[in-house]
Amino acid sequence: MTNETTTDKMRTAPPASPGKKFYKSKTFWVNVMALASIVIQSRTGFVIPPELQAGILTVLNGILRFSTTEPIEK
Repeated sequence: MTNETTTDKMRTAPPASPGKKFYKSKTFWVNVMALASIVIQSRTGFVIPPELQAGILTVLNGILRFSTTEPIEK
């Protein structure tokens, strides 16, 4: 049995991930789709009420915010 201290464990931990590219972010793509839906609505005349759009986007971004595990790379 080894007698490893917390300090020893911290020294042997792998380096932190620098993050991921922005285009691998689910949040980025959800917001790109939201922008695309606005453009499509303006061109076709089929409009979803703005309050509903804002509510859906808020819920989706909230879910993605709490499920995020990696930062975006700088």
